[in-house]
Amino acid sequence: MTDLPAPPERIPILGTEIATSVLEPETGNPAGDVVLCHGTPWSAETWLPVARALARSFRVFLWDMPGYGRSIRGSDPPVDLVHQRHRLTALIDHWDLDRPHVVAHDIGGAVALGSHLLDGAAFASLYLLDVVALDPWGSPFFRLVSEHHEVLAALPENLHAALVREYISGAGGDTLTPARVEELARPWCSPRGQVAFYRQIAALTPDHTAPIVARLAETRCPVHIG
Repeated sequence: MTDLPAPPERIPILGTEIATSVLEPETGNPAGDVVLCHGTPWSAETWLPVARALARSFRVFLWDMPGYGRSIRGSDPPVDLVHQRHRLTALIDHWDLDRPHVVAHDIGGAVALGSHLLDGAAFASLYLLDVVALDPWGSPFFRLVSEHHEVLAALPENLHAALVREYISGAGGDTLTPARVEELARPWCSPRGQVAFYRQIAALTPDHTAPIVARLAETRCPVHIG
C-alpha cells in the first residue's frame, strides 16, 4: 500500500479545511504522539514510509498544509509561512495533543519553529530535517517563480507536469523511484494544482523566518538537526 489512509479527515481550521490522517499502533497503547510537517513541493504523502514505521509505537498525525496535496482547494487561502504556523498551532489544539514530538522538513521546519517560538506551542522534542530558517534561503528557481508566477501558472499542462516531475526528482535525489515521483507530483498536475504550485512558492519569503531566527535561543525542548 503506497497511499495515505483515505478518505482524509477534513478539519476546519482558521477559515479553511485541512486534510489530515492519523495512524496508530495496531496493538497496545501508543508510546506518545508524533506530528509530521512536510515541506515544498511535498505533502503528507512524502512522510508515508516514516509514518508507517513510527505508527508501530506512536500515534502519528499527518496534515497537508492548505495549498498542498489533499488540501489543494478552490478557495485559495493564504499559503505564507505565518498562516501555516498559526494553522499548525490550532491543529495541535484541535487534536488535543499534550507536548507531541514534531518532525519537520524544509519549510515545515519554519512552520513548526514558528508555532513553538512565536505561537507558544509546547513540544516534547523537535527534529528538523534540512529546514528553511537562516537567510539567505530559496533557490534561483524560487526567485524566478516569485517574479513570474502568473506566467508560469499559464504554462501548457504537459510542460508544467514535466517541470514538476523534474523538480521533485531533483529534490528527492536517488531515493525516489519514477513511480514515487509520479505519486508526489500528482496533486500539482491538476488545473488547480498547477496554480497552487506556483502560488505557494511565490508566497514564501525570508521576511517570515527572520522573527523565528531571532528567537532560536528560546527553544524549550530537545532539538535534533538532520
